[in-house]
Amino acid sequence: MPKPKSEQGWGHGQLIPTEAGFSWRARLAGLGRKTFALRAGLTERQAQARAGILATTKARLQKAGAPPDRVERILTEAAGADDVMLKLVLQVVEEDCAGEIYDVTAGSAKPTFRDVARRWTSGELHAEHEDHVREKDSTRDAQRLAKIMDTLIGASKFGDLPVDRIELKHCDAVMAALPKNLSRTTRRAYGQTMSKVLSLSVFPLGLREASPIPAKWLPRADKPPAFTYLRPSEDAKLMGCTSLPLAQRLLFGFLAREGCRVGEAAALRWRDVDLEIGSILLEDSKTGESRTWALGDDVAAALRLWQGITRASEPSDLVFTDEHGRPIREESQAEQLRAALLVAGVNRHQLHHDGPRRSKLRAHDLRAGFATLSLASGRTEDWVRSRTGWTSSAMVARYRRQANSAADLNLGWYHRIDRAIPELARASDVNETAEPPTAKLDSILAAEPPRPLGGMADAGDLKSLALWASRFESGRGYQLDSPNDALGTHFHDTRTFASPGLLDELIPADPPRLDELATLPAWT
Repeated sequence: MPKPKSEQGWGHGQLIPTEAGFSWRARLAGLGRKTFALRAGLTERQAQARAGILATTKARLQKAGAPPDRVERILTEAAGADDVMLKLVLQVVEEDCAGEIYDVTAGSAKPTFRDVARRWTSGELHAEHEDHVREKDSTRDAQRLAKIMDTLIGASKFGDLPVDRIELKHCDAVMAALPKNLSRTTRRAYGQTMSKVLSLSVFPLGLREASPIPAKWLPRADKPPAFTYLRPSEDAKLMGCTSLPLAQRLLFGFLAREGCRVGEAAALRWRDVDLEIGSILLEDSKTGESRTWALGDDVAAALRLWQGITRASEPSDLVFTDEHGRPIREESQAEQLRAALLVAGVNRHQLHHDGPRRSKLRAHDLRAGFATLSLASGRTEDWVRSRTGWTSSAMVARYRRQANSAADLNLGWYHRIDRAIPELARASDVNETAEPPTAKLDSILAAEPPRPLGGMADAGDLKSLALWASRFESGRGYQLDSPNDALGTHFHDTRTFASPGLLDELIPADPPRLDELATLPAWT
C-alpha cells in the first residue's frame, strides 16, 4: 500500500506532518538519522519545496566533504529559516562548496604544509640543502606558524593540507582568520612566514610548480611606531636597585650599553667573549653574518667580575642566565623589564603605557636607546652598525631625530655599569685592595724612615715593623687572629712610629674583612 504523499521521500529524506507543522528526516553520514523541524506556518506545498532544498543542500555538502556536524548545523538553520534568512544560508553553502574546498586533501600523497614547516623551523632543510636554505633562529617563525596551522579550511586544518593542493583562497582564509586587532605589520609577518614555507616547497623541495601567493599579496607594513628608550638617569636607578636580581640587571645594562639583540645576548657564551682584550664575537645573528667589536671598558670589567661571581669555568657556559641559572626566555623580557623599572621607582608614563603612535618600552628598545644615545654622543654610523648588525643606513636613520633631541637635552651616556651596580662596585673595590702594598710601603719608608720617639720605642717595636714589611715583600701577607680581626689590628699602638700618618697610609680606614679576603688572590 503506497504511503501518503506527505510522507513520501524527498531527495533521500522524508517529510513528516507534526502538530507544529512539518519536519524533515534524513540520514547523515557519520550521524545517523536526524530530524529537522521546518519553519512554522508552511503549507504542505511549501514544506515539500523546503524539503527539496534541504535534500539538495545535504547532497552538495556531503559531496564536497563537509564534516557531518557542519552539515547538520547548516540543515538546521535552513529548515527553520524564513525566506530572507534562507537566502543567506544558501549563500554560505555556495561559498563553502565553491571549488569543493572540503576535499582538497583527497588524492594527494605530497607532504603537508605542517610537514614542510616543521622541517624548515627545525633546521632539517638547512642540513639537507645547506647551499640554498640558510641557517637561522626560527623561534618566531615557529610561533607564528603554530597559530595558523589549525585554521579550518572546510573539513581540514590548514596545516594538514598537502602543499601541492594549497591555493590562494586558502591563504586568504588564513589571513582572514587572524585576530582583527593585529597591525598590518604583524599581519604581514604572518603572511611572510606562510609564503616562505610555500616557496621552500617549490625550491629546493620541488613539491609544486609555483607558489600560489602572487607578488604584492602581502599587506603593506605600517610606518614603524615611535619608540621609547631608557634615559641614563633611569638606567642608573635600575642598575642600583639591589632588590632586583643581579643577573637581571646585568643583562639589561649590557643590552643598553652594547646594542645587541635580546636573543643574541641570551645565546652568548664565554667562548664568544675575550676578556683579556675586551672584545666580543657573534658568529650567529639574525642577518646570518658574524660580527665583532670592542666592548666598552666598563662592560668588559663588569663581565670579568661577573665571571668570578658565577665561577663560570667552561667556555660553553652561558654568559647570561636568570637568577636561578636557567637560560634567558627571550619572549618574557619586555614584561620583566617594565616590572623591574617599577620596582626601581622608574614610573615614567611613556615607559609603561602605549600611545596613539608609540609603544611602551620593550626589552628590544634598549637597543634603540643604545643607537639614540650613541649618535647623540657623536658616534659614527659605522660604529653603531658594527654593534647592532644593521646592514643599511635606513635603520640608523630612524634614530637620528631622537638622537638630535637627546643631544639638545644633554642626556649623555649611561653610567659605568661596573660602578652603577653596587654588587659589582664592591667586588671591584675588594679586587683593588688585593694588590700587595710593597711598592707603597717602600716609597713611604724611603721618603721618611721611622724613628723611635724619645726612647718610647724599643728594638722589639722596630723588629715588628721589619717583620711586617718582610711578610708583605715575601708575598705571604699577614695572618689575622680571627675572622673578626680587620687588617692591621696587630699594630694598634701608633706610638711605635715617629712618622705621622704612616699607619694611616698602610692600614685603610675601612679594611676588608677576612670573609672578603677569602676571594682575593693567593698573596693574602
